[in-house]
Amino acid sequence: MRICRDATRQEDGAVAIIVAVCLIVLLGISAFVVDFGLAYTNRRQLQTAADAAALAGALVYEGEPGSCIDLVTDPSLRGQAYARATTLMRENHAEATGPDPTSWTATCTPAGRVSVPWSVDDPVESGLSGVFGVTQVDTNASATASIPKGPINSTGLRPYAVCSSELPAALPSAALRVNFEGHAKGNECDGPAGNWRQMDCPNQEPKKLDDATAFGCTRGVTIVPDQESPGDLNLRDTLLAACPPDDTDGDDCLSGNTGNDFTSNPVITAWDGLLGQTIQVPVVCGATACPSEAAFINVGTKAQLPVHRIVEVVVCGYHWQKNKARSVGTGQCSASTYRPGGADDVDKDKTQDQYLVFVFKDVIGDEDGGAEGGDGVALIE
Repeated sequence: MRICRDATRQEDGAVAIIVAVCLIVLLGISAFVVDFGLAYTNRRQLQTAADAAALAGALVYEGEPGSCIDLVTDPSLRGQAYARATTLMRENHAEATGPDPTSWTATCTPAGRVSVPWSVDDPVESGLSGVFGVTQVDTNASATASIPKGPINSTGLRPYAVCSSELPAALPSAALRVNFEGHAKGNECDGPAGNWRQMDCPNQEPKKLDDATAFGCTRGVTIVPDQESPGDLNLRDTLLAACPPDDTDGDDCLSGNTGNDFTSNPVITAWDGLLGQTIQVPVVCGATACPSEAAFINVGTKAQLPVHRIVEVVVCGYHWQKNKARSVGTGQCSASTYRPGGADDVDKDKTQDQYLVFVFKDVIGDEDGGAEGGDGVALIE
């Protein structure tokens, strides 16, 4: 009997230890559930505060004249936007901390919208979980609101067009060849046959093609505003409406130019200086994005080309004639399979083909609510 009693006492002791361990585990789980539940509730309140602050900051810019760049670089508007956003943040969460006022700023999206970011945080002090060494739970939230202000006014654009059908699906792209075959074919864009790639800058500033190639257009070039989405049956009409007859002075409608020889030595020298550099060029709406036919009028000196998009490219090479070709194989052009000048000027392309080699980096205006239109302030993330 004594042996049985001793065994019972041992089992009772083991059960007591197990119960004690389980209670500690359950207490820990309960502590974390309570504290993280409070943190989750605080996180939702912070998100509401961030949303309200971002929208309030964006509303400061609504109705203000000027381009996106003009607005986001205006220190007075920046101060007003920060103050208004802070007020709305505190109204929704009194303990929240916003971004550093010395570094906070609104920005421009690629499509020219004013983008107002806002971030908030408010750590939750731990309760029961403090017993386990967790002193606080970090909680934060962020939001971005935007307001359409029209496309960025792109100064320094080079007056050589690409077609929307030539834009790669994934960006940044590999190095791709953009043909100027024979300098007299328009079918790359499913439009009228003839030269449409070479343009004049707005108001012919600068007039000489070598200067326009080296330094870009003096006046800003803009994307046609309020465009429908690609594939919309009305898109082509909207674009062509931006190019009334004999319009030679528009910022969103460029005229053709075949009077300057892009194979001349001054122009070649200008391209030499652009190798490996990032530039912007205009995009013409091709027959895929603009159903049935490309959105430009005529070719040659009579051409009128509404600016559908603007694309940033890295210049990896050019080939205007067999003796006028160069390429670069460093940086973003290092993986290029098109080396018109050949590596170290060896194995040059001996054909008379005329083409440029670009890495496509980013398309300006290819964003919901950007060049396609969109009214009012909206949260975008």
